[in-house]
Amino acid sequence: MNKFQTTDPCDKARAMAIPRSALYCRSVIQEGTFGRVYKGSLNIAGREQEVIIKTVTEVASAYQASLLVVEGSQLAGLVHGNIASLVAACLDNPCPLLAYASSPSELNLKTYLTDGFHHPVTRDLVNVGVQVSRAGAFLHGRGLLHRDIATRNCLIEPNNFRVRLADAALARDLFPQDYHCLGDNENRPIRWMALESLEHNQYSTATDVWSFGVFLWELATMGGQPYVEVDPFEMMACLRDGYRLVQPRPCPDELFAVMAVCWLGMARDRPTMPQLLAYLQEFYDALGGFI
Repeated sequence: MNKFQTTDPCDKARAMAIPRSALYCRSVIQEGTFGRVYKGSLNIAGREQEVIIKTVTEVASAYQASLLVVEGSQLAGLVHGNIASLVAACLDNPCPLLAYASSPSELNLKTYLTDGFHHPVTRDLVNVGVQVSRAGAFLHGRGLLHRDIATRNCLIEPNNFRVRLADAALARDLFPQDYHCLGDNENRPIRWMALESLEHNQYSTATDVWSFGVFLWELATMGGQPYVEVDPFEMMACLRDGYRLVQPRPCPDELFAVMAVCWLGMARDRPTMPQLLAYLQEFYDALGGFI
């Protein structure tokens, strides 16, 4: 059996355990209430590698530390050019350290879109959509769900527009405005969730597709907040009544048509990730670009 095929998600991280001395935290790039993300390096057997390191601070609870490891193990063991998977973990202290291969210039995609310094054209944004749909198709082809596809959970290399889908570890802490608790003591990405996820806590490849549609809307609005006019407690009722995100300006009709079919009420009517990948690739090629 593959060492990553295990019932305990933390076993994936344990299989990648390294000594604390192998990780060097260089500079903080994101910080929340109890979570912190560093640029750093991993040194194993004399080979140094640039990494992003996720950890919790001393004020984090044991539950928050364990949640980091569980969520950080979600994509462990996967090898794909558009997925940022765990490469090493240090679990021998109260503040676990999780390392992901990176490059010095890689940024969080939501931060990239909203910082005001970058101005990608439509073709570049479609390129991003192609890459994330490729990652989603890869996951679904292996029977895996992401459950939180959003710009905050992606990394981008600004120089060449290489994008990688990452796990959601620390996302609730680093982007608290994107998560809400509806009285069940669980912070969830309400505005990215499919109707059946909100109503019945159901998750499937079709609910990932719904989230991907919201992700495309984020791209088209340069990191805009979806459904900002709707109270989180009213989201379920609004979606049930047929209310959906409107077409951003400027956003090509072809791209908005992709978003709209991702939000169809019946899960079986939504496209699959491979179908989305094929359509977006075709649209990208039509715009005159080459990946």
